[in-house]
Amino acid sequence: NHDPQYIKNIYLKYKFYQLYISFGNTNKWFGPGIHNSLVMSNNAKGFYNYSFGTNKYVPFNSQFEYKFDYHVSKGITNSLMEKFYLSTLNIIFRYKTIELGISKNILSGGYPNFKWDQNDAFLVMFTNKNSRFWNTTTDTYLKYKSPSGLIAFLELGRPKRYFGDLNVNNYNDHNIASIIGLRKYGIFNRKEFLVGIEYARLVQSIYYNIMPSPNWFDDIKYNYHSYNQRRWTSHSGADSDDLLLFTGIVNTYQSIIVGINYERHGVTYNFPPEVKIEFRFAYTLKYKNLFLNVNYENEYYRHYGFIDSSVNVWTEEYEKGSVQRTKTLLLSLEYKIF
Repeated sequence: NHDPQYIKNIYLKYKFYQLYISFGNTNKWFGPGIHNSLVMSNNAKGFYNYSFGTNKYVPFNSQFEYKFDYHVSKGITNSLMEKFYLSTLNIIFRYKTIELGISKNILSGGYPNFKWDQNDAFLVMFTNKNSRFWNTTTDTYLKYKSPSGLIAFLELGRPKRYFGDLNVNNYNDHNIASIIGLRKYGIFNRKEFLVGIEYARLVQSIYYNIMPSPNWFDDIKYNYHSYNQRRWTSHSGADSDDLLLFTGIVNTYQSIIVGINYERHGVTYNFPPEVKIEFRFAYTLKYKNLFLNVNYENEYYRHYGFIDSSVNVWTEEYEKGSVQRTKTLLLSLEYKIF
């Protein structure tokens, strides 16, 4: 662990009218999806950060409202034993049934013999100090929510990497990532029924071996966008895509969700790519302040570790260890004190 003595989940927040300031290491999330996020998901454990913003949506008028958050992490030690920082500005606008979200993320520091500290990370979003050395990701999504219970969204993210003396604007279309999704509540005229689909695509540019086309995470200085061995951004990884189909029943007292997840890793990097197929089942029962949770996952990997050659695809013969299966059952009880 980065800090083995830390409390795994703590959050201190002070509210002042419509604003707040806070410190803690709870998970963050940005984006309209429920399975994946391009810039901040809860796949990794939360890391300590300072933040301020609005408590909730602030109305301009009866139909238009907004909220914002600004987060700066404490120093995270990378594999070079240097500290780096994540600075994030999130702004969300709502107008009637339309929602627009914008997120800018700057990973700074991490260089040996390069003076950079917490104060620099707090201000870098506004000063752009030494910005040519840092990794910046801009993420934007547009979401539509109809009165009938239909939610449709599109999320696009673009990374900016340091290419030495090369002009980064010449490569701004390389490895644009996206998530597209649909959710429908009220299937069969039953408001508790839902069905949905989400597809995330982070497939690397086909020109990666000819000109600078970095993948979404490819920087050792920032631990490849990971914390304690797990990525805080899109968890399917670099040069990947991720499809989720799900359906279920959700009401005040219980929820039942069934989903199938299909992921490919190393789509451009290798043929055949690593493939994961996952079946998941989640059940939650609420009784007063007590929650019973049952989660089951059945994972099946093919071409695991990229050890199969292209010949294996056509002959359907696999190298030893390239087929993996994992089954996980998790039972938990939670009690809400207040």
